[in-house]
Amino acid sequence: MTPGYLQLDRPFKIGLLSFAITALMSTQALSQEAHKRRAHIDPTLLTSGVSDRDMIARACTKTAIAAISAHAAGELSTVLNEAAKVGKGGSSNNQFFNNLVKAYRLDTSDDFLFASLYDARLNLMWLEQLSGAYSSDKELMFTTYLAARCGATADPISSP
Repeated sequence: MTPGYLQLDRPFKIGLLSFAITALMSTQALSQEAHKRRAHIDPTLLTSGVSDRDMIARACTKTAIAAISAHAAGELSTVLNEAAKVGKGGSSNNQFFNNLVKAYRLDTSDDFLFASLYDARLNLMWLEQLSGAYSSDKELMFTTYLAARCGATADPISSP
């Protein structure tokens, strides 16, 4: 291996390429449709499924805050990799990841953590493309956006 160069294995390269293509497609689709659509809340749904929506909101908010914390520290990729390990029944000896899990009481028992962090990374790329690099003055907007995006895609499932 040449000093100073990172050698990537084939599955990682394919995953990275897939990630980049997904990010580009999402950005293009969102920018084309954004001006044609508006938000709507069906009032009849406000009182149905409250406990499910509450559980999703809490999980997504915790993950969004953790993602922003990791991103601000330059550790989001590491945290994402560690989440993939623990989601497959493994464990992590990465202190930053373990501290994040403990601080935000993140559930590592299934793939939600990895999926929500992956979604956060995609959305952070998009947000930074729109508004410039993350800085502490953008923390609230970025965190809120990540939590909302997660909540819009998450579904409740029954525990085994």
